[in-house]
Amino acid sequence: MSDLARIHTLPSDDSDRAAARLVLGDVLELHSRGRPFTGATITRRLVDAAARLRGYAMPACEPDGVARLHLNENLLADERPELARYPEGGDRRLLAALARRHGVPEEAVFVNLGASGIIHQLLGAFTNAGATALLPAPTWSFYHSVLAACRIRWREVELRVDDDAYAYDVGAWIAAIERDMPSLVALISPNNPTGNRIAGADVLALARTSPDTLIVVDEAYHGLADDDPLGAAELLAAADNVVLIRTFSKALGLAGIRVGYALSGRMGAALLRRTPVPFGLPAAAQEVALARLGDPERLAEIRERCRAGRDAFANELSGRTGFTVYRSDANFVLTRVPEGRGLALRDHLLGHGVQVKLMGGRLRDHLRITVAEPALMRRIAGLLVDAA
Repeated sequence: MSDLARIHTLPSDDSDRAAARLVLGDVLELHSRGRPFTGATITRRLVDAAARLRGYAMPACEPDGVARLHLNENLLADERPELARYPEGGDRRLLAALARRHGVPEEAVFVNLGASGIIHQLLGAFTNAGATALLPAPTWSFYHSVLAACRIRWREVELRVDDDAYAYDVGAWIAAIERDMPSLVALISPNNPTGNRIAGADVLALARTSPDTLIVVDEAYHGLADDDPLGAAELLAAADNVVLIRTFSKALGLAGIRVGYALSGRMGAALLRRTPVPFGLPAAAQEVALARLGDPERLAEIRERCRAGRDAFANELSGRTGFTVYRSDANFVLTRVPEGRGLALRDHLLGHGVQVKLMGGRLRDHLRITVAEPALMRRIAGLLVDAA
């Protein structure tokens, strides 16, 4: 069977099988006749199929007082009830809180184990469907791994470099979308490792270039810079082919609880709804996440401390011969060091108790450094200058 035929397997009931056969027949007919068949066409077919297929739903639980023996929980382990049981109500409280925070309907919010879990969940819907994608370059190599595992082919669109800042070249992206008509576009904003983001208005322009292409905006570092004039609610209302991916790991400072979420328009929601996290995220993780959402003063404090660390580091290295610190909207900075000194400087910092990321490829002799307290950032800058 060809890749184009591998769209849906193992439907759960007769109605699901009928829907899968209908969509599969559409795909095979187009493929066999040699008619134009773009990546965007595949996305539209997958979304249409997902709308007809029922995803897994958590079995309902009766009120207190009824013995809950239908979920195969181990009730003989003598553990605390909240640990022995699946979370009551799945993720409903967290979904409702995120919906209120961002001003979107609850049905537009999805959670998973970190932003990476959302990425796997979403891209997995395209597995073996002959899908195509566009990615920025350079970017987080995790995307290359997931796309390859899902057998999604991709092209790269180079980021523009202007002195001390990387940027999305929106004209180049529009041209690439018009040329390829891909199944999906992944925009990492702020991008890892370059630290630059793309404006909401530009995301909207790309979404309108190909309404059948899914526009995935990975905003893992959202909240560490000024808010975009076009908020999530407005963007999703204007383009139903946009998905925003966010996490509690970065700006919210809770990487250890592994909570990520998506805010999605209609197209992405159709795909995400079919593959939920069974029984929800861990109850303890949800409680910590809810508490952090309820503390806006703490969130503002984290943002300001990140800015202070970034600014202190840039000020220390600015003007130093051979060094460039690129502007960043994330909690890290990308630094170009004197030519040929990347490995030596990485090892020099490690010898002084500081571990940073040495980049490679087109970013040879670049270090990615997570923002820390201003005093430590000044110390790192001093170590780099002294050893350069």
